[in-house]
Amino acid sequence: MSIDAKITNQELADSLKNQINEVNNVKTDLEMMKENIDSALLINQATDENSRKIGDLNSLNTDSKQDLVNALNSTETKVKNLSQLPNEFEWTASEGQLEYTLPNGTSYDPNVKWLRIEIGGASIPPSKVNKVSSTKFSLLLSPSDILEGIKVVARWSQPMVTGNIENGVGTAHHTSHELGGTDEIDITKLRGYSTSVLGKIGDVSTLQTSSKTNIVGSINELVNKSTINSSEIANVSNKIGNLGSLETEAQSTVVDAVNAINKKLLDSPSKIGELGGLLTSDKSTVVKAINENVAKIDTLQNKSITYVTPEMFGAKGDGVNDDTSALQSAINSLEGVTTQLKLSSGSTYKISSTLTIDKSISIMGNKQNRPRITTGSQTFDAINVQGSYVASTTMSSSATINTDYIDVADSSNIRKSNLIEIVSSKSWYHDPRQESTDARKAELHRVNEVIGNRIYLTDPLFDGYVVPDETVDINIYTPIRFAMSDVDIILTKYPYSTDSVRKIGLILDHTIDALIENVNVVDAQNMGINIKHSYRPIVEGGRTEGANNYFSGYGVQIVGCTHARVYNRFVATSRRGVDVSGYTIPSHSTIVDGCTVFGGGSNSMGDKYVYTDTHGTGAYAGGIGTHGAADHTIIRNCIFGYLHTAIIDRSRNTLADGNYFIGDFAKACIDVSFGENGTYVNNRAVDNYSGLKEKTVSDNGANINTRRPPLFIRFQDTALVNGSSGGFVVVENNFAMIQDRFIEFYGETGGSTIPTLKNFTVRNNNVMFSPYGTTDVAYFLKNSTVANSSILMSGSIIKGNTWKRTSGSGSVYQFGNVDPRTATEVDSPRTYAFYLTTDTVSSVNIGSSNMSYARIMVDAGGSTGVAYGLVRVTQGYTTTNEVGTLNNISCIDIVPTGTTGTSGKINLALKDGILYVENRIGSTQRILLTVFAAI
Repeated sequence: MSIDAKITNQELADSLKNQINEVNNVKTDLEMMKENIDSALLINQATDENSRKIGDLNSLNTDSKQDLVNALNSTETKVKNLSQLPNEFEWTASEGQLEYTLPNGTSYDPNVKWLRIEIGGASIPPSKVNKVSSTKFSLLLSPSDILEGIKVVARWSQPMVTGNIENGVGTAHHTSHELGGTDEIDITKLRGYSTSVLGKIGDVSTLQTSSKTNIVGSINELVNKSTINSSEIANVSNKIGNLGSLETEAQSTVVDAVNAINKKLLDSPSKIGELGGLLTSDKSTVVKAINENVAKIDTLQNKSITYVTPEMFGAKGDGVNDDTSALQSAINSLEGVTTQLKLSSGSTYKISSTLTIDKSISIMGNKQNRPRITTGSQTFDAINVQGSYVASTTMSSSATINTDYIDVADSSNIRKSNLIEIVSSKSWYHDPRQESTDARKAELHRVNEVIGNRIYLTDPLFDGYVVPDETVDINIYTPIRFAMSDVDIILTKYPYSTDSVRKIGLILDHTIDALIENVNVVDAQNMGINIKHSYRPIVEGGRTEGANNYFSGYGVQIVGCTHARVYNRFVATSRRGVDVSGYTIPSHSTIVDGCTVFGGGSNSMGDKYVYTDTHGTGAYAGGIGTHGAADHTIIRNCIFGYLHTAIIDRSRNTLADGNYFIGDFAKACIDVSFGENGTYVNNRAVDNYSGLKEKTVSDNGANINTRRPPLFIRFQDTALVNGSSGGFVVVENNFAMIQDRFIEFYGETGGSTIPTLKNFTVRNNNVMFSPYGTTDVAYFLKNSTVANSSILMSGSIIKGNTWKRTSGSGSVYQFGNVDPRTATEVDSPRTYAFYLTTDTVSSVNIGSSNMSYARIMVDAGGSTGVAYGLVRVTQGYTTTNEVGTLNNISCIDIVPTGTTGTSGKINLALKDGILYVENRIGSTQRILLTVFAAI
């Protein structure tokens, strides 16, 4: 549409132009202003500027000033009335309640598509809602779906001005809204709309100003606000300068600006009459009224929006300006996980202090062009999400393990869906670390129902409690729901070597059903993600890098949670990938599945991980671990590479299943201490250079065999103590390419004395040994504890295992300082077959250096002479104990050397688990040995 077509009185405009020669330089601006007012779109974007200042009216006189004031007052009244029309209400449902009535004075149009119902924070589909009337709806659900006390929330779109359709002119806007609540309103459907938006204001003769361009620009910006987004107007300053005297054309601009505001309030424009003289004392009222009305219109227009952006609150997202205040304001404006803070694609939001979240919301980014939240220093945590403490009480009577309720002294503060911490006065069973975390016998639960002082739980108890032998506190919390996806959190890495910088990327505390999806955290030196005292949290995907604090760097740490899940996360250059533990409360029922943890980088002291990091226990790059305060943890289908240790297990009831260890590890693939009842099955350790790989040593390594793990699984003496008291260990169906130990029992000077181990099952494992030295020996099961020269394997099963040496010629022993004589089962008979020329010796490794005897069936034959029989050979060159009839078999008391001579015998000797066989028959013999027992 042309500019001329938009002017209501072209003759008046021409006349004004002839009268005011001094304003020719702003004529174009005035005509553009009129075109914008003619468009008169409604303001539909939120803004963080609460005041739109239009300047200072210095001396404006009018005989009709009261008309202007009255029009503004009328606008104020309409805003107030509009603000009193709710479009959201919440009910606390009674059990089985399906019908709901809106509060007095509110209604919705049943013909409008948009009516959203949420039950317990979750939306239900429109097909499950029956719109009974304009003030009532019912739920097409089973009464059993509606539990006592659940929150039911209705949100609806409601016409802001009601009326009838007359002569094709509508009194209301669109009959439906977009789901997000940001649809435009068609102003041409409003009552009183006409193509002549500008009101005629009469004749004014002598008004002039040198600041006319300011007021023109201000009004243009105000009207144009309806057509641009909030990020473009976030810092607009609508100051119009000083009015000395205005010509008629400029004066009409002021009037039309007020009329345009009335238009935005969905009413016919109020003509405010002539401006003859407006006193200076009234100018502040005009300015204030316009500023306040604009701010209130912004708020009302955004009432149905279900998301906000940081830019609506003034954020720049450029990584330079401080966006802390804007982000926190955006967070504070939201309520409910269905309301979202949407971070703009590719933006970088710099913060200077922790963002705090104490209510249920979601923060969403973009998968392809991820927004970032960055910090300017490593002096504060980035984001802290926290539920609220309610009260405490105590357990009033004993509670039995595996039951789903407890009795408390006072249930008045406990509600359904609360989280409760059950905390005993007794310490946790293993490694409670009383000097730091003070882990207790404790657990976290969700309340399912409250009947009197009996509290029913969503899950059965993980432990039993005996009152009054122990005092059991019940701490009550109101949890919040939180979701975050597709965002990078990047802290500024501390530039110096230190172990005192301990900051976290994302903290979740007392949440329920939290979902952290594809959130990357970089250089949060203490922890990438810390989830504590939360129920059913999930971390899915994403990565952590640089969580490298000397003592406490964790990619993800689960602390005191119940049913936590960590899936498919990638962690690198960190002290530990995923940690499951507890401070006061142990973690229960945790799954870590499909994660990848690789080494590399250095710790916060500057030491390169794996090779030069020697600062002490725990200060190394580990994979996935549990501390003592954890129970029932599953680590499965994970990939580990180039770490100090892949799996560190210090807890109870851990399952490590189907994990894959690649390449070099400085120590063991799996390290076990403190806890009990561990199961380690179906894992694979490959050295990454077998087969068609280049094996030239070029890094000052003395031997290529040092680039593979020295051992597969190590049990510290602290674990063996607990194992000796009745716990169990299963090591089964594993494959390992290692240096020289498959299983090691380890303890240093001053360690525990452990005469007997119980209930070890070591079965069907396959091992390939490549010791460092050509003649170095290898052990399938080796006792390296200083305090125990031998350990008796009582009630254990050691069966079906196979091994071979792939390099060198040294011996491979099944047992080293381990006595299997009291084992429930050992390997079934094993047969060895070989040819032995006359006057030569061969050796067969059948046991360990501390074995007692072997029972062997011998069958030898050749072109001349035979030897056969069943013998019991005792360790240390002692005489043969015959079992049945012997023929040409004897024992000797030295290691045979194949001395020339013929005695017609097969000589046997047993030393250090090696059976030596010497052929003195006089011809080549085919030797068949069947070892029934090597004890």
